[in-house]
Amino acid sequence: MPNRKTEGLAPFKFIKEKMMTDYGIPFFNPDFFNKWEIHELLKLNEQTAYLLPYTVESPSCEQIKKLLLLHQTVYLKPKNGSLGRGIYTLSFKDSMYTLTYKGEKGLHVQEKETLEDLLSEFEYLLTNPSYIAQQGISLIKKEKRCVDFRVHTNKDGNNQWVLTALAAKVAGPNSITTHLDYGGEIEATAKIFTNPSYKKEIENKLKDAAISISHVLEQELNGLIGELGFDFGVDYQGNVWLFEANSKPGRSIFSHPALRKADQQTRKLSLEYAIYLSGYYLNTPEGISI
Repeated sequence: MPNRKTEGLAPFKFIKEKMMTDYGIPFFNPDFFNKWEIHELLKLNEQTAYLLPYTVESPSCEQIKKLLLLHQTVYLKPKNGSLGRGIYTLSFKDSMYTLTYKGEKGLHVQEKETLEDLLSEFEYLLTNPSYIAQQGISLIKKEKRCVDFRVHTNKDGNNQWVLTALAAKVAGPNSITTHLDYGGEIEATAKIFTNPSYKKEIENKLKDAAISISHVLEQELNGLIGELGFDFGVDYQGNVWLFEANSKPGRSIFSHPALRKADQQTRKLSLEYAIYLSGYYLNTPEGISI
């Protein structure tokens, strides 16, 4: 199921239901995640709450103003978005409000003295149940371009979570996200952190965060989960922030030559986890709840 539209088609729903009910076939990562639902779930757990940027559902103009006073930059994101589509940034500086977004002809920037005037053409963003507003983070940069990190975790053949991939993503020139479709680039972490000890420190923080979130999501969500992809940010104080958890993570980072082994490892572990599930179900068919 490559996208949410396909996931919602009647033939796929029928096949999934038939596999589960008629044949008792286990499968993992059955659905795409809703950003807000995942945020609320992780916020309730002390192991993961500290990783979350402040986020508001269906933001009003007043709520956005308050966020901007606190954080200077706010991201508006669709709950069920992917690949960076539908993302806007709002900033407040020198008594001016600025809205930036990706259009059909490139990056668009609009400025107004009041937020109401600025958003008058974008009223669909306000109190919209499909949108969230999230505080902006002062991310570390490479050559003045923002950097975030994609981290993959997988279940192995022993039903244990392991880190399988970690890479940096550098935003494209004049882009508001690091997505490859918007000119972003994949980089090895060694190209971002020139200090080996600091590189190791950040990698360990990212690993610990990803494994913790994997455990919490597995415990709290219905169904089986065998692979997860996370988008993390790191600020200049070395704090790790979770931007997104993906139940069907894209594989664009594996186009980088340094990640070829990681690409093979993620595919291998998906098969090993499937074999584990097959054996478990054959021995105890009612042992795992789907």
